[in-house]
Amino acid sequence: DFLETFGPLLCTETKQGEDKKEALLPLADILSVLPRLNARSYSISSSPNDDPSIVSITVGVVNVKTSAGVSIKGVCSNYLARIQPNEDFVSCGIRTSSFRGPPKLSSPVIMVGAGTGLAPMMGFLADRALELESCVDTDKAG
Repeated sequence: DFLETFGPLLCTETKQGEDKKEALLPLADILSVLPRLNARSYSISSSPNDDPSIVSITVGVVNVKTSAGVSIKGVCSNYLARIQPNEDFVSCGIRTSSFRGPPKLSSPVIMVGAGTGLAPMMGFLADRALELESCVDTDKAG
């Protein structure tokens, strides 16, 4: 996609009788002027109480066409969609969340995912379901 779009700016025209184009700029020079991608943050959608060795994230894969017909693919979401379990590995860091649900399991909860989406809600609900399954303290359960 990149070369199709910017190829005419980066390569000279093919001379008659030659099979390949000659680069106007070396690839290293082109890459040096491109901005570095920022790290992406994703919310965890699993419960550490279910299995502390597994972390799940929920990601919407970005793959859209503009009104001009140009295909736009999200860099990170498409990368994550292509990786293979137990073959590919992703470098990540996990920050401790300060979010805690109400201590009493019978307390009503209103959840709004503005800016975070469904992932943290899924993790919270999975955690809550595990708490309810293992609940022995009837006062805590309600």
